[in-house]
Amino acid sequence: MLLDDTYNYLYIVRNYKRNGYMPETNDKRIGELLKARRRELGLTQIQIAERAGIKYQHYQGFENGQRSMMTATFVVVCRVLEALELDIAEFYRCHCSKT
Repeated sequence: MLLDDTYNYLYIVRNYKRNGYMPETNDKRIGELLKARRRELGLTQIQIAERAGIKYQHYQGFENGQRSMMTATFVVVCRVLEALELDIAEFYRCHCSKT
């Protein structure tokens, strides 16, 4: 992952916090995006979890919308997005919006 992606993410979050709100997301919609990308890569949930260095159940929770990518630690989110070969800055630009 590029260092610029990390700074972009931190900039987005810092500005949301400064203005008194955090990004609203639809965890189910994000889960569907993750599932579609995983299938596009021809990988299982277990393979993505192994690539990301997290437990299978943790990743499964992201895909089914029971865990929020927006409240997960930054490191976990980075690992999952890298495992899915997704750009982190683009992910947050597309899935973060004002409340």
